[in-house]
Amino acid sequence: MATQPQSTPARTLKLDISTANRRTTVTCHGKLTHETVDSFRETVKPLLERSSSVVLDLGDLQYMDSSGLGTIMEIHTSAQKENCDFRLMNLSKRILDLLALTNLKSVLKMEGNLL
Repeated sequence: MATQPQSTPARTLKLDISTANRRTTVTCHGKLTHETVDSFRETVKPLLERSSSVVLDLGDLQYMDSSGLGTIMEIHTSAQKENCDFRLMNLSKRILDLLALTNLKSVLKMEGNLL
C-alpha cells in the first residue's frame, strides 16, 4: 500500500540582524512558534548585552503562537534587566490584536509603521 507524502507547514524562522550605533534591529521572517522560539531566544538574548537598543521588526512575521508571544515577553524582561531599550515595529493587525487581547499592547514599546 503506497502512502502519499504529507505536506507539512513551514516551521522556519529567519532572522536578519543589523547594528548601527549600538542599536540592533532584528528583522523576523517566517513563523515564531514553539518550533522556532529556542533559536530565536539564543540569537536575540545575547544582543541585549551588546546593544543599548534592540528593535524587533515583525513586518514579515507570518504567524506567532503563544510560545512566540511568551518568548517576546521573556526578551522584554531580560532587556529591562540589561537596561536595554526594547521595541517592536511593523506590527500586523493580527499581532496588534493579539497584543491587545492579552493586555500587552500597553506593556511593550512600539515604533514605526503599524501594518
